[in-house]
Amino acid sequence: MYCKLNAANKLLKIWRWITMANNVMNVVKGTAVGLAVGMAVGYVGNSMMNSGSSKRKAKKIAHKTAKKIGNIVDGMSQIVS
Repeated sequence: MYCKLNAANKLLKIWRWITMANNVMNVVKGTAVGLAVGMAVGYVGNSMMNSGSSKRKAKKIAHKTAKKIGNIVDGMSQIVS
């Protein structure tokens, strides 16, 4: 009886460790995405403030930044998977 409980406890500990590792990775992914989006918003805002009346240039910078964030998120999802 004791041997069965000991094996069950070991399996439970392994399952808890795997679950905790997955939760930590979700937190890391969320933090990284939030950081990347925040930096992009700051960059686009700064470029719009400094570009003067050139809305075309500001749109171009915003489009480039959105592409870069997409690449960052894709790269992170490949690393984590």
